Amino acid sequence: MHGESLWTDADEFALRAARAALDAGDLAGALLAIESAAPAAAAETHRRITAWTAAVQALGADQNPQYQAAALRHVLVEEGGLTGDTEAYYDVRNCCLSAVVERGRGMPILLAGVWMIVGARAGVPVSGVGLPGHFIARVGHGEGQLVDPFARGRPLTAGHCRSIVKQLTDGRIEWRDDFLEPTRIDDLVARVLRNMQICHQRAGSQHALYRTARLTARLYPDRVMFQLIHAQVAELIEATPLAMALYTEVIARFPDDKIVLLARRRLEQLEEDPPLVH
Repeated sequence: MHGESLWTDADEFALRAARAALDAGDLAGALLAIESAAPAAAAETHRRITAWTAAVQALGADQNPQYQAAALRHVLVEEGGLTGDTEAYYDVRNCCLSAVVERGRGMPILLAGVWMIVGARAGVPVSGVGLPGHFIARVGHGEGQLVDPFARGRPLTAGHCRSIVKQLTDGRIEWRDDFLEPTRIDDLVARVLRNMQICHQRAGSQHALYRTARLTARLYPDRVMFQLIHAQVAELIEATPLAMALYTEVIARFPDDKIVLLARRRLEQLEEDPPLVH
């Protein structure tokens, strides 16, 4: 399989749109771009978000974080039906904003993203919080009110978050208070893209897996791990010459990074065992 043939003009357009959205701090635009949402789907997503925003605003401008969280929960969960998909968690639609808004189900990070988008437009500060293994949100200024959008927006305390991390990691990760720091929008989108790759790989969707890995690498050119993953995915789909070129690029661009050892090892193995020519 030739990796270059799997990247289209539409993919290039999505890359440029995602980069522009990230530069503008437009989370909705970035999420719609990375999924390559069709114009009609994007328009319907914006329509529903606008309606939810108006509904939150209609509940008043109380600055109490608990009230703000309750207002968002009422509109997004009780009326909008947004909740976690516990039946088909790795369905790639759970990583796509348009599908999450339409179906009312999604992964934690996409649901938190909807809370953030609606909150920002309604004048309610909402930040994403990327716990190890789970993604939640904080509503309001300061300490605010932590909520779990995947669990129908249930309120959380720092103690709840400690328990979540301990349970999801089997105690392998020791709690740190900085786990509750807000997640930057570009880091949130990078995490969504990684989730997309996992979903595509589990589904055996090689074309979509490569497209997502390349999009991630191009969108974050200075993150060495994403460059390595791009090369690994090219190798996985048997685009061996491309993989070798990408490993070579990683070695040249990041000579002092420890991860280069992995790239160098794989390149040497591919050079020793070149692909068969049919």
